[in-house]
Amino acid sequence: NKSLVGRTDKPYGSSRKRKGKKYSLTLNWNKKKYADGYELRYSTKASMSPAKSKFVSAKTGSTEKYVLKGLKTSKTYYIQVRAYRNTLDSSTKDYGKWSKTLKYSF
Repeated sequence: NKSLVGRTDKPYGSSRKRKGKKYSLTLNWNKKKYADGYELRYSTKASMSPAKSKFVSAKTGSTEKYVLKGLKTSKTYYIQVRAYRNTLDSSTKDYGKWSKTLKYSF
């Protein structure tokens, strides 16, 4: 069963800000045509286990963005994103494949 949304392009960091000892990172990626939203996951391990997840609703335009906050200094983060489409009964989501991993160090 092939997903309508497919694989999401690798995200990229467009800006970062420091507040005290923590950073925030603005992530951008290209919009997928049939996506209702995106799941973003990030971890300090390349295996992505354990990973934290955030869900982002799809916006209008050709790119999407999300600001990850509370990232620690002297750490490397591995970040992936995937698109999803709500099913007809809205009880489940049809997920695309995870993007290639963005590796970002502070």
